[in-house]
Amino acid sequence: MEIPAQRDDNGQADEPATTTGDVVVPETGDVDESASTDALTEEESRVQRAVREAEYDTIVYCDPDDVVIGVNVRTENADTDPTTIQDMKQRGVDMAVKGYRDDDGTVIITMGQRRVLNAREAQCEVPVWIQAPPSDDEREATIDRIIGQLNENDLREGLTLGDRYNALQQLVAFDLKPAGIARKLGRGKGGKKYVENVLQAGASDLARAATDRYDLTLDQAAIVAEFEARGDLVNAKELIRLAVAEPNNFRVLADVQRRKHAEAEQVRAQTEQLTRELTDAKVTILDDTIDADTGPARSLDRLRLTPDSEPGSEITVEQHGNCPGHAAWLYEDYRDGRTVIDARYGCADFLEHDHALSNAPAGRSDFTPYDTDDEDENEDDAAAFDAARAAHAAAEWQRRANSIRFRWVRDSNAEWDGAIERRHEWLAAFAAKSAALKGAQVFLATQKLKGGRALRRAMERNHKLANTLLNTGDSGRRPLAELISTAKAAKAARYDVFLTLCAMEEELHRDAWRTPYPENQEYLTALMGWGYEPSSIELRVLKPQQVDDVIVEQIGPDPESEDVTDSGDGEDSDTASAAAAGGDDDDAEDGDSDDEVVDPSAIDLSGDVADSPPTPSTEDSKSTGGEAAA
Repeated sequence: MEIPAQRDDNGQADEPATTTGDVVVPETGDVDESASTDALTEEESRVQRAVREAEYDTIVYCDPDDVVIGVNVRTENADTDPTTIQDMKQRGVDMAVKGYRDDDGTVIITMGQRRVLNAREAQCEVPVWIQAPPSDDEREATIDRIIGQLNENDLREGLTLGDRYNALQQLVAFDLKPAGIARKLGRGKGGKKYVENVLQAGASDLARAATDRYDLTLDQAAIVAEFEARGDLVNAKELIRLAVAEPNNFRVLADVQRRKHAEAEQVRAQTEQLTRELTDAKVTILDDTIDADTGPARSLDRLRLTPDSEPGSEITVEQHGNCPGHAAWLYEDYRDGRTVIDARYGCADFLEHDHALSNAPAGRSDFTPYDTDDEDENEDDAAAFDAARAAHAAAEWQRRANSIRFRWVRDSNAEWDGAIERRHEWLAAFAAKSAALKGAQVFLATQKLKGGRALRRAMERNHKLANTLLNTGDSGRRPLAELISTAKAAKAARYDVFLTLCAMEEELHRDAWRTPYPENQEYLTALMGWGYEPSSIELRVLKPQQVDDVIVEQIGPDPESEDVTDSGDGEDSDTASAAAAGGDDDDAEDGDSDDEVVDPSAIDLSGDVADSPPTPSTEDSKSTGGEAAA
């Protein structure tokens, strides 16, 4: 059956069909729809039925405010949509809804309630495909309605990413830019980004295949395509895995790797510069395949000058500068929040150049024993070697532990930084909603009762983060006050919660993933209660990971003790350098131990929050500049 056209080119509705077969039917205007059917003569009733039946399977344009939306199975997500409203304002309603006229002539909508609701907001007519009224048998009519509404929503297939890409590519071929395409699509805010994401993701075979197979979101597909285009297939595939298995960690990895890519050119330039300097100084550059703690090549912190030097002493760079075996490994360090390239010095063949391992027994170059005819001397020698080996093993364990600690803090800080933008986007979206919040009153009353530092500082700063996330273009209170004063009760309460959450976000210190304060844990718990899905690094605010456990898991316990000695926090205090190429340990100052963490189940919401400011992370402080152990 062919459905009549909805509009002609001048925007006027086509004349509705008024004939059924060869029977000529009077125009609908000749009949008073409001007249009681009981007062109609038999002839008038026949004419009215003919008029009604003539409308069946025709399109009638109605004011959306004049139609009545009937009972519908869709009740939970029938809200209006800004993008659809904008599209209807530009192009009208391009798909007819279904309905019928009741005995009074009122149009009852049976399918398409969201189109009607959006048309009301867009203030445009809605085309109604007029159907015969439902059966007088209420049971039969209800069953038919429910089946029809379910099938209308379920028996449909959305466009694939490839379909969207091909369609937009055709528009691009007509010299339309992403912003122009977005305007024509009525996408509104974020429309340009949507078009760009489709074009980027659709151009990637990997992103398209992953989207079809794993149902990636458009944003996820665009990011996968970004990494594939960069030639980083390893991380592109890891992002696909995270999108499926750990979507809360997807954005974190993407942001961390973007930072690394941004630093890559700078790292290459530093590497080339340092290589030239070492080559000009006649220093042999050792590659990553040469281990720093086994074999003939050793880093200087593992050597003493001669076998007769004091056991446990180390060669300095100045002492070794004239040795024919003077060499260096290039390695990545981390200072002031950025990656830098540095040199770790060593000897290419310590035995050939008459050096000794730092912890080798006095007078010996390494741990190779040799027998004599004197049994007592052999026993003493064996005991000395055992002690030396133990000291060497302990020193190597500590170097590796320092390296693990350094990398643990460095990588965790990078993940923490990568989670900030995602959290801020969630807060902005949270503020844009209007629904009432469960538990808001208790949360707000508790925070106001405490009067914590975070809330006070946010007030003093005129809620800087809240202004930023709401794009008020101001740093004062006026735009926020205007938003709140014109909001309905539920929306105003949401703004109140939003301001409080923003205050707590601003005070969420960088070390919260390992040394959280109770208010940090309250904050994350509140976010999760209102729907935020934290990444793995953010979950550590509630259950911090202990560095001692990380070290023991990777290299076992300290051979000299059942407990791992915490000699500093690596990159966080920036006194430890990254592991050498081929080695895996760093220098770290002794001292700071992990702060005591709080069990979130033990948080007392009635207590006062400590007024002392969070101890800032010292990760960005200057490195000590000394050689790193390798």
